[in-house]
Amino acid sequence: MNLDDQFNDIRVNYFPNWDKACHWKLDYGTRTQTRGNTGYCDSAAKMIYLDSRTVPRMSDAGQVAFIIHEICHEVGAAYHNRGWAERMEKAAQRAEILDQVDVARIIRSEIYSYFGNGLTLEYNSAGIHDYAQEVVHRNSEITFDELIRKTSNFFGYRASKISRDFGDEIRSMIG
Repeated sequence: MNLDDQFNDIRVNYFPNWDKACHWKLDYGTRTQTRGNTGYCDSAAKMIYLDSRTVPRMSDAGQVAFIIHEICHEVGAAYHNRGWAERMEKAAQRAEILDQVDVARIIRSEIYSYFGNGLTLEYNSAGIHDYAQEVVHRNSEITFDELIRKTSNFFGYRASKISRDFGDEIRSMIG
């Protein structure tokens, strides 16, 4: 399947409410356009740029999962944060419905590579407490700022949000 057909298939099957007018395009880009990455979602240009050396070597399922990954930067969040990961998980669930188990597996592997199990714990007092307590147990010398940063990375939220929402609770865990 060529890139245009693959992109349209993904748009219809995974993101039916996104880009109904088909303004977005997908193409191989220069190193500058991909920002030196395997791919880049350029919201201003409504382009997804792919690395021409890496993407063609991926399996079909890998290409689909990778294009989904880039689209999730537009429909979920620009960065690899919780919004992006939640939209990726929704795509993985859709892949299972479409009986594309390899695509679902690859998508979940991508989520895990950025978050570990960070999406499995609820972002609430109990989830924060469980995670932070585990980190402190493994490293009793950890500072408040380090614990906030680790918790931020794990849950996929900015450190300022973690500190604002649960800073007092996290501070109380540090010996």
